[in-house]
Amino acid sequence: MKRLILLICVLAMLLPLTGITSASPEEDEPGTFTITGYTCYAGCYRIVKIRPGMQVEFYLTAVGTVSGHLAGAFTFEEWGEIDLNPTGKDYGKGKNHGIMTITNNQGQVVIAFHGKAESGTVSGDFEVVPEECSGDYARLAGRGQYTGNAGFNFTVTFTGELHHGD
Repeated sequence: MKRLILLICVLAMLLPLTGITSASPEEDEPGTFTITGYTCYAGCYRIVKIRPGMQVEFYLTAVGTVSGHLAGAFTFEEWGEIDLNPTGKDYGKGKNHGIMTITNNQGQVVIAFHGKAESGTVSGDFEVVPEECSGDYARLAGRGQYTGNAGFNFTVTFTGELHHGD
């Protein structure tokens, strides 16, 4: 039962994020990028707390690749909660937040995200954390939305405005 709860928790809440821009740092343009990744099965997630009514708090890490306006590899940490009461009206619904780091040979982009999960999908908002970016992306800023599937293997697309600040 514990493994089933853990599996459902991760499947419902998995939310990856962004990539690094392959456009030149001087360009101000919309940014759409997609992350494709996975959460490993051992040691990459844990149930933090199970509250009455099967509200489960969790923590996980994931890795993968980024393509599109940003490109490279990503890692992320995610915290969230999900309702695992199969008889409840909010079964499978949850919320999450986290930090994603995208790295390539041009530097590093850090993105904060928060959103929700429902019926095997994830969606929410993201924002670049400019003070955490480095290399050619040291002044990168921007924000937008994301949507994709949840699970141990996932694909999430981020769409928004990315630009280099002053």
